[in-house]
Amino acid sequence: MHVAGCITWLVVAFVPVAACAADVPDVVISAVASGAAQRTGFAAREGHVLPETVYLKGDLARLEFRDHGELDYVLRDTRSDKGWLINERQQAALPLKGGTMARRYVYPIERPCGDFGGTCEKGDSLAVAGRAATAWNFRHAEGKGPDGADSGKMWVDDETGLLLGYDAQDLGGRSLKWTVTSVKFGPLPPDLFELPKRAGR
Repeated sequence: MHVAGCITWLVVAFVPVAACAADVPDVVISAVASGAAQRTGFAAREGHVLPETVYLKGDLARLEFRDHGELDYVLRDTRSDKGWLINERQQAALPLKGGTMARRYVYPIERPCGDFGGTCEKGDSLAVAGRAATAWNFRHAEGKGPDGADSGKMWVDDETGLLLGYDAQDLGGRSLKWTVTSVKFGPLPPDLFELPKRAGR
């Protein structure tokens, strides 16, 4: 069963965009999330650092992480505001809606923070995880930035529009940070984005 195709994390978005999720090749992103406002897994907690692996195939996204040593993952169709948080060992699936569980991974290349509200300014060009990227500074986004961010900086891939990291604060001034360490393109099997049979019943 597929979890119910352009996007937005966790316990971590969509408008017509120049770079659409369906136009980006299959990709695996390794990253680290941190910040007091992050929430994830069945045992949510503040202030920790969380390694993540993100799989993207067209409009489908799978976000894997370990919670107390157990593999959890989020499945989402980015055309929808629904998704599933799944515990691999228990084969338990918790339904999710939009918000910070629905991280957006693909943005318009020309002005990725243009639909946030507030200000959006282009910054320096640089390499992130071996990819040519551009920094974008945004302020007063009213929670429309990455993972509900209000103000900060985000890095976007110059070729695909992939989100390659951000360093920001939410409306309450709490830190939100997502650091991408590697990006690997290559075909991904469709069953990677299907609910476990037991959980999907």
